[in-house]
Amino acid sequence: MKLLRILGLPVVILAFAGGNMAAQSSTITASYSASGVISGELDTMYGTTCYGAPGYANATIGGFSFTALNYGITQDSSAFDFSSTDISGGSTFGPGTYGVSAAFPGFEGTVNPDGGGGDCIVGQSSASTTVTIPAPVSVPATLTLSPSPAHEGQSVTITANVGGFLAGPYPTGTVSLLYGSDVIASSKLKNGTSGVTSTVTFTVPTSGITPGTYQLGILYGGDANYNSVGASASLTITAPRAATTTTLVISGSSVVGSNVTLSATVKPNTSGTTPTGTVTFYYGSLNLGSATLNSSGTGALTLSSTGIPPGTYDLKAAYGGDTNNSPSTSSTVALVLQASTTTTLSASPTTVTPGQKISMTATVKRLSSSGSPSGTVSYSLDSVVIGSSAVNAQGISTLSYSTTGIPAGTYTLTATFGGTALDLTSTSSPVTITVQ
Repeated sequence: MKLLRILGLPVVILAFAGGNMAAQSSTITASYSASGVISGELDTMYGTTCYGAPGYANATIGGFSFTALNYGITQDSSAFDFSSTDISGGSTFGPGTYGVSAAFPGFEGTVNPDGGGGDCIVGQSSASTTVTIPAPVSVPATLTLSPSPAHEGQSVTITANVGGFLAGPYPTGTVSLLYGSDVIASSKLKNGTSGVTSTVTFTVPTSGITPGTYQLGILYGGDANYNSVGASASLTITAPRAATTTTLVISGSSVVGSNVTLSATVKPNTSGTTPTGTVTFYYGSLNLGSATLNSSGTGALTLSSTGIPPGTYDLKAAYGGDTNNSPSTSSTVALVLQASTTTTLSASPTTVTPGQKISMTATVKRLSSSGSPSGTVSYSLDSVVIGSSAVNAQGISTLSYSTTGIPAGTYTLTATFGGTALDLTSTSSPVTITVQ
């Protein structure tokens, strides 16, 4: 190579000793296998002698692009093979016509194999063709069981998948579920969500079936594009799991802001192994958390009630089951949360003459919770109740009291909030009243 400057600009001139840039042409061939794998070969003639190695070549089959690595090279030609087995996510195609193309990347080499004779360049080249896979073709089928093995009494979901192609028409028609030669059920295929696969699902109850291993099968009847096919799988049914009973106990403080402990104990209804696994606690459908059962079959979860409004909450515990024990759910247990309250009292006037009235105001507030309580405030003079009044929406109660007949002296006035199902009782600090 020589580098010259023309009008101050660099110009690269490629010089070759013993040859020019090679002219080349590519031809492509493609075919398919019985399983739907499409393979091809791109052959490229250089038109001159050039020794070197091409880079990776790119190929496309049915719209799926990939890099082909399997190539060979000689002094005047190169060839590389490619296959849909190199495509990520699948390798087979259903019936149809598919475009096939490949691109030869070209390379730089030398005229002689020992590196002598000067440089040479083989340019890029590509070719394309089509492959038609005629119908009908063979189609894969699989059968899956869940759960497997299953305990007697459990329902088993049986899923049949027919297809699995990268492209092509979806299999249609009917799949039959077989036990031996007996047809247990039949259903039409539906288009799946992964690749060109159709699927059908059966649900089989196992109640009353003797534990053991049973051979199940499916038979797909085929359609215009696909031949019939079958698949089989073994279903093992084990002895039924023991029924269990789950009991929920709530302990701890019922005051908002305190901790509450939920304890669930799971026991088999008959003699058997102690249940293992986890128990989950719920308020309605809200998952409050889970706990692992200990060696006695008990799991506990401690929760903070901070920020939870006072009220009644119906809780339950659900045991998930294990190998030997069935799931069970406890009866609903009510958690009643009450808010702590504080009561403040003011009175006016605090020094009176006999017969003069005293105006009293009590304000009741919740602690660690929002909202105002409802209920009644009782007012006492030296521990003797002198009247009561309901609190309003702001938690305020008022009362006017006449001191007629009250001897002169000093008295202690207090206000006591009586509490409700949601709010705890509280008593104010005393206010001194002087009767002159």
